[in-house]
This record gives sequence, structure tokens and C-alpha cells, in this order.
Amino acid sequence: MRDLAQADAHFGRVTLSFFHLSALGAIPLRRTRLFRPSLTALDAMDRAIFAAAPPLRRLAWIVVMECRQPR
Repeated sequence: MRDLAQADAHFGRVTLSFFHLSALGAIPLRRTRLFRPSLTALDAMDRAIFAAAPPLRRLAWIVVMECRQPR
């Protein structure tokens, strides 16, 4: 999280997107037909979790950082 905070010092606009918290639970199903629907449902659950409890975003497996307006 310190690395993410450092981006604010170097860019005027930093947008963070967080992915895959509960969605990792679909991994055991990856070679079955249930994988895609399970992943879709768990991704939706992740979005709801991150919206309801923003501190849990720090536990996400993937973070996409979009940095604009270099300082």
C-alpha cells in the first residue's frame, strides 16, 4: 500500500482498481464448466465487498493503477 500511496507524490491523478478477493475461490473449478459462472458471481461479490468495506481492498489479489498528469 505504501507503493500505491507513493504514486500520489509523482502524479496529479491516480486511479486504483481492485480485483479478485473472493474470486480466488473459483480456482478449484478452473477446469470445469462451472468456472466461468462462478468467477462472474464471485467478481460481482468482490465489487460489492469493496464498495461496502473499502479497507478490504488492500487484500485484493490484483490492483490496477492508472497514473496521469506526471508532476
